[in-house]
Amino acid sequence: MLSLFPKPDPDASLVAAARNGDVRAFDALVYRYQSRLSQFVRARLDSAIDCDDVTQDVFVTAWRELPGFRGRSRFKTWLFGIALNHCADAWRKHQRLRTILGDMDSAHEDWGEPDRTTDPSGWTAALVERAELQQELSRLPEPERQVLELYYYAELNLPEIARLLDVNLSTLKYRFYQAHRHLRKSLERVESPPTPTRVRRASA
Repeated sequence: MLSLFPKPDPDASLVAAARNGDVRAFDALVYRYQSRLSQFVRARLDSAIDCDDVTQDVFVTAWRELPGFRGRSRFKTWLFGIALNHCADAWRKHQRLRTILGDMDSAHEDWGEPDRTTDPSGWTAALVERAELQQELSRLPEPERQVLELYYYAELNLPEIARLLDVNLSTLKYRFYQAHRHLRKSLERVESPPTPTRVRRASA
């Protein structure tokens, strides 16, 4: 049964200390989310983009804007919202650079809450590290790709993602399940073995 009250932010004490200028508290937040944030950025961006720099910029922005954080969402949700914006900026800069260099030959790539262990999409969580999945994920329409990456890489729940993206929760749930259906079909196509070719015997 869902609680009527939101869960308290587990980062609240560290955030409060960091807002008062405690650098060690913010370092603790960086340590807590650096790996997850780096994974999220790498999933969203082209391998030619320096994802470590983008991740670092996200934390720099978070530190600079922390005084304006009012706790209307969890710190993690707010942090990954910053990451979304930085990823979009990095992608646009990368595309502009490719245009300048004339490297435009390749096609442009588009870019109740379910239980993670029992929902029909549970298989996805075990596959997020696989190259095939990441490749197929990058081919989804941007809204579908976005919700899956925020759910699995950022580990945000659907209500948090809906608030972050300013999307109606029912719409987001539909998008979530549509994304899984499309991804499953793509993976099944990639992983299915080729159909053996029958050799027709010559007539005597």
